[in-house]
Amino acid sequence: MCDDDEFASPWPRRWLVIVIFAAAEIAMVRRTPDQLAHRLLGNLSDPALIIWTLRSDGHATLHQLLSSHPLNSFNANIFWPYRHTLAYADDLISIAPIYNALFAVTRNWTLSLNLLWLGELGLNMGATYSLTRWLTHRTEAAVYAGLACGFSAFIFSQTGHPQLQVVGLIPLGLLLLFKLLDRPSLGAGVAFGVCNLAILLAAQYWAAIYALSVVVVLIGWLIVTRGRFGARLLVGLLVGLVISLIAAPTFIPYHDVEQEQANRALAPYWSLHLADVVRPAAGSYLYGSLGDDHAQATTERHDFPGFLTMALALVGLVALALAYRRARRCRVLPPDQSGARPKTRAPPRRERRVFIALVAVIGLVALVLAVGAPAGWSWSPWRLLYDHVPIVSGVRVTARLAAVSIMALAVLAGVGLDTIVAALRRPRLQLLAVAVACAIVLVELAAPLPWVTLPSDSATLAVYHALSHDPAGAVVELPMTDPATNSPRWSHTEPPRMVWSTIDWHPRLNGYSGYQPSTYDANAALMATLPADRAFARLFQLRVRYLILHVGVQTGYQMYTDAQAQAILARLPPGATYARYGPNYLVELGPAPRTGPAPRAGPAPRASAAYRVGRRPMPE
Repeated sequence: MCDDDEFASPWPRRWLVIVIFAAAEIAMVRRTPDQLAHRLLGNLSDPALIIWTLRSDGHATLHQLLSSHPLNSFNANIFWPYRHTLAYADDLISIAPIYNALFAVTRNWTLSLNLLWLGELGLNMGATYSLTRWLTHRTEAAVYAGLACGFSAFIFSQTGHPQLQVVGLIPLGLLLLFKLLDRPSLGAGVAFGVCNLAILLAAQYWAAIYALSVVVVLIGWLIVTRGRFGARLLVGLLVGLVISLIAAPTFIPYHDVEQEQANRALAPYWSLHLADVVRPAAGSYLYGSLGDDHAQATTERHDFPGFLTMALALVGLVALALAYRRARRCRVLPPDQSGARPKTRAPPRRERRVFIALVAVIGLVALVLAVGAPAGWSWSPWRLLYDHVPIVSGVRVTARLAAVSIMALAVLAGVGLDTIVAALRRPRLQLLAVAVACAIVLVELAAPLPWVTLPSDSATLAVYHALSHDPAGAVVELPMTDPATNSPRWSHTEPPRMVWSTIDWHPRLNGYSGYQPSTYDANAALMATLPADRAFARLFQLRVRYLILHVGVQTGYQMYTDAQAQAILARLPPGATYARYGPNYLVELGPAPRTGPAPRAGPAPRASAAYRVGRRPMPE
């Protein structure tokens, strides 16, 4: 087994691990560069939403974050005229610079997201590997833990939610916290704080469970040390806290949105169930139809880490318990022949059993919280937190929290694998056992990945490029789907439009996200009556300046027919103009008359500064 002294430099080992993880990604993902450039992982709803979010983060940073009103950066170009619409879902601020840098090079929405996702897979494996190796000082065991966590059924079942793939920041944060507790220093406190900041600015789910994990660790450390925190440790923790608080202003828009959406209840069918622990990713190659339940109740609840991982984790727990018993028995040595006073002997520092135990406790806490609020339960730990702790009040799909339990299970599995191979003694036999274990867990977790195409042809995008040269003004893209009557159509037509809207950045009445304005359904239903006079009246009341009429089939759904589009164009208000770009029409209604304020939930976004990107006369 590999320990600290095997390599004079750690880099040969690190490069070897990188090669192993890269080879595992190639084997499990099985995509060519050309396919990665043109096929989007998952579906056309949340992945497209994430592309729009990441691009909006970059756009907001450029136009508003450096202004005197930084929170205006959450006034995104959907759900006009509501404010803080970027806070209707995870903002992903900490990873947005990476995506936008990739996009600046590739100019390809799909390829940039796929490259980011592959990097997130590497983060998940690398962070779990690093945490396990620091705890065990065993490279092979840490490699197994990285593979088990990086390709778990949760990861493969959440490909449609790229924001959840940053879960790898959690083991990284725990590693930095453990290092700070083990050897307090100012540098360790800074590193811990920066990682905290990245997690808090990434995804609300992980911010909530990570904050609770840090509390668990600190309470556990207080118990172990009997409340003795040294001055250097307190300084390090204080520095980490101060850096973390930089993210505090970004939670204000989330709080406002949650107050507006206070009637949103927890969904019991998104709570973790016992069967979910053995539910592999859909289409599992080894376990057949065991994971092929596509009901809404289970799409969020694939939390299978592999049977081998569960068995090795049990071995790791037993080994941890036995090591603790041995440490207690040998803590005080018997007096020697000369009658000298007994000497105390601390457990070997390198074993770090306390930190392994804390990881196990974190996994157990996450598992309990993932149970959420099942139907028929009047009280649960999560319900208590949900009702009284603001940072967790936006988390409804509690089954997702089990991802932290999978991470803890992978770490314990690494401990168990190390225990088993150490008993084999012969190096070649040890290496063979580890290689077989890694191969088995990859086969157990392997499953097909869904891929779709995000349209980006010149005909589809022509109307957006044309709009990018026109004066600022709100836009409605038609037909506009009512999510109350056709949620699948809404979730597969609006997100691609949001991606395309990043070409012109004009505000939209349309949108798709985790929340939606209370008026959205009514507006969508009214827009379906066009060219009725009351629909045009509503458009003028909302100060909408442009219409985009989509014609033909788009993202698999029928839009307007040519006859329907012509019927709307024939009854445009006086002074309106239009032009055709590709299959679609761009209509300018003209500046809206100010007959009264448009209804909104708070101050409307400032369209003039945020969305003005150029001027060009509307063609006849």
